[in-house]
Amino acid sequence: MPAVSSCPIPRIVDRLTPVTRQREAADLRLYLAEVPDPRSKRGVRHGLISILAVAAAAVATGARSFTAIAEWAADAPQHVLAELGVRHCPRRRRYVAPTEATLRRVLSQVDGTALDTALCAWTITSTPVTSTPVVGTTTSTTTSTSTPVVGTGTTGTPPLPAI
Repeated sequence: MPAVSSCPIPRIVDRLTPVTRQREAADLRLYLAEVPDPRSKRGVRHGLISILAVAAAAVATGARSFTAIAEWAADAPQHVLAELGVRHCPRRRRYVAPTEATLRRVLSQVDGTALDTALCAWTITSTPVTSTPVVGTTTSTTTSTSTPVVGTGTTGTPPLPAI
């Protein structure tokens, strides 16, 4: 029996491949382009869009720290880095992922509201509309604030209406 790989990269590649081949799917990079780059133009090696795309892909596979995001990027196959728009180094003849220091510095400077707006817009346009409710949500918006919200484990807060 072959050993199970603990590397999450094949899982996200399998999930990204059908999306990148569908013409009707929204390209995340188009939405990330709306996020303003807080850095000065001088000395920039990695574009903001590629840094944000790498971070989003890494987080989608389970990365929860700057170190984990950088490790994911360093282990990512060349074709995945190319799809994410990572810088190509002609001297090395390969795509070079941003380092942990770059990721940490840039991601800590990015406008969180603009990034949240871009990611939400991409999620809304790329998520197919289904008629099945999400587990833990209710379709009623008339929940009393003193009753528990079923499925969420919280009390006192009415649920958001289902989209």
